[in-house]
Amino acid sequence: MLNSFVFSFDTPSKTLNRLLQYKYFGYPDDFLFRYQKAIASVTRADILRVAKAHIDPAALSVLAVGNPKDFAEPLTKLGAPVKEIDISIPEPKAAKAEAAPGSIAGGRALLERARQASGGTAKLSAVKDYSQRVETQVEASAGGLKAEQFNRWLAPGIFRQDATYPFGKVSVYFDGATGWIKTPQGEAPLPDAQSKQLSGELFRSYLPLLLSDSIPKRTVTLLAPATVEIADDEGNSVRLTMNAKTGLPEKEEFQAGPTAIMHQFNAFQSVDGIQLPSGVTIYQAGQKFATVTVKETKL
Repeated sequence: MLNSFVFSFDTPSKTLNRLLQYKYFGYPDDFLFRYQKAIASVTRADILRVAKAHIDPAALSVLAVGNPKDFAEPLTKLGAPVKEIDISIPEPKAAKAEAAPGSIAGGRALLERARQASGGTAKLSAVKDYSQRVETQVEASAGGLKAEQFNRWLAPGIFRQDATYPFGKVSVYFDGATGWIKTPQGEAPLPDAQSKQLSGELFRSYLPLLLSDSIPKRTVTLLAPATVEIADDEGNSVRLTMNAKTGLPEKEEFQAGPTAIMHQFNAFQSVDGIQLPSGVTIYQAGQKFATVTVKETKL
């Protein structure tokens, strides 16, 4: 239990959701540390005493998970009734727009217009790394929590985030394949699920996203006069809508598991001649979730 505790805080979103939950139910600010200390104090005798009081072995069921074809013998050999449950759930694939005639060329043209509005292809291509200090304010209806983050990106796909929360600092590193996370409870390698999540965040990294038509294994498809879909061969996909007047990106929409996410770009600032978002509103399932303010950007 103690060793697995860190995986409840191995991504910023998990940490934020847990803290929001604790705040909502009125837990004390040091609840996480009380909980960890209480778990550490449990003894073998405690577990045996509680097991004897609450567990009836005669009423238990045995769950065997796996492919029946790989079992040495059928489970009926155990001498008890066997009920088979099919839990094979195919992972949903991101819907990809069909490439109608001219849609690929139209998508490239729209993305090129966004690059010109942002400072030009040459300037965007010249950026090899950037760092940002941002402040995230979650809506009061979702807990009202406030967090500070320092994000760093290095081409082509290295990312590190150091986030400060009320309970302490969480650092995450990812190089496109593997990574690690460090919390007040310790350091651990990134599990596959979190690596996949960070891979999606790298895919949506703002500057490379505007250069998607020059990145191998990415496609840019025109969906509407002001909207393109950018996708890759790993299942990542995002819809980018441009402002009709300025040509700058107006919003991006994507799926995070079963949840629809939208980032609304509210304001821009010029950094070394490149227009970058300085204010972003985050919506989850159509509801306003948080506001992100960029305090500093270095290219």
